[in-house]
Amino acid sequence: MSHSIDEKQTAQAQADVQPGWPPTDDLPNDPTVILVFHGLMGFAYNPLGFCEVGMHAKAPEHEFSVHAYGSTTPSDDDLLYSYKAGPAGDMAINVIRFDVKNPRTEGVQFYKPGVTSIANQQEASDDRAFSAVLDLEGPDFYNRPLRKKPGAFKPRMHVKNGIFYTYARTPKQFRRSAPNDDLNLGRIAWLIGANIYLQDDGFVSLRIGSEELRLKAAGGRKYLLFFNNGCPHGDCTYIPTSAKKEKRNDFYLYYKTFDIPNDREEYELVLNDSRLTPRAIDSAPKSVANLRSILGPLADKLSNDEAPCGGAGYGKGGGLDV
Repeated sequence: MSHSIDEKQTAQAQADVQPGWPPTDDLPNDPTVILVFHGLMGFAYNPLGFCEVGMHAKAPEHEFSVHAYGSTTPSDDDLLYSYKAGPAGDMAINVIRFDVKNPRTEGVQFYKPGVTSIANQQEASDDRAFSAVLDLEGPDFYNRPLRKKPGAFKPRMHVKNGIFYTYARTPKQFRRSAPNDDLNLGRIAWLIGANIYLQDDGFVSLRIGSEELRLKAAGGRKYLLFFNNGCPHGDCTYIPTSAKKEKRNDFYLYYKTFDIPNDREEYELVLNDSRLTPRAIDSAPKSVANLRSILGPLADKLSNDEAPCGGAGYGKGGGLDV
């Protein structure tokens, strides 16, 4: 019996020190390919060395699509490829294949410049810090591995190379709320990005079923891939100040992906106030004011920034199945 307890204690100690998000303090500004993620998705670092990105498959009002552009500031003329699938849970495809050949940087990392959680950082750090992503297994939420529900994430994509970061934060501030247990989060991740840096002979390959899109770095080409699992405009109308979680935003749908630990209860995502922060207007690198000029036609696909439809992290290092 004591041997079993020792094994459990050892396993728990290893889990506590295992890095859930391998960090980097460097985010070079000349990526060849930028991945931008919007909508309900799960992100987790798999110990085998890649980031799992899984579409929330239990949100039938949301629809999955991919758009690829031959520029990092898209326009209709730059559109190279589009894929529209409808609800992710209805897709026959379980895995989206994504390969990176001849990168300039090896492996996958997460831009976390000296920050451990969003609540600790408030507005003090780089707006692009990955810590702005709501990590449901991190210290701002349940601070432990969560038991995932079968079939919660489909399809999935394994990104084995690149640097993940917050592409854009909300201009307004939020808190996570439960009875007698509130925590101010500040401005949270609205869009998640991943930069991929290629050598001149490098390329990325995206395969969805029998379709393949290959994006080559030759000639100094730059690309943006937009992965969306949000609500089509008009299908999900939220009132950010509503007292009902189902009418306020779609964060509550993440509770279809895991079991709530017995010693905790459900957290809700609540708009902290109705004022724009000066930082959001004056110094955020991708504030709402200029996000439309950066994303061009994709801006019309974005959720309301007061009811953000953004990705969530599962950061204890075990992947989306643990």
